[in-house]
Amino acid sequence: MNTEKVVKAVAEVLNCEIVPLAKAKTEMLADYDVIGFASGVYFAKPHVGFERLFTNNEKRCFIIATSGGPDAFYNKFHNNFRKTFTDAGFEIIDFFECLGFDTYPPISKPFGGFAKGHPNEKDLERAKTWAKNLINKIV
Repeated sequence: MNTEKVVKAVAEVLNCEIVPLAKAKTEMLADYDVIGFASGVYFAKPHVGFERLFTNNEKRCFIIATSGGPDAFYNKFHNNFRKTFTDAGFEIIDFFECLGFDTYPPISKPFGGFAKGHPNEKDLERAKTWAKNLINKIV
């Protein structure tokens, strides 16, 4: 529920609709000028379920990603994550990333996982500040 916590904080600021990936349909994208996508980072990519939404998109979007490692370690992964969207035709307005509790790889479980306790209140406040700044980029 890492990413969901961040999405709810951002949606509170943007006053936007949240549509779970399982309920999202390609035709819904046509109704919006700007689309927000949010996902954990899975092997340097967003959740595989997004691919079914990616058909001839020339929309602007913003992205929210959570992962178990620090930005410096995951920077390459986040670049690949972004590429998934640009390859699908999206123009990325902005990208927010923060730590999220991660128990993968399984070897991390005996140590309690990575980024335990994240996203925390500080992360959520940073997400809200990012969302306030995002408003100026959307209009």
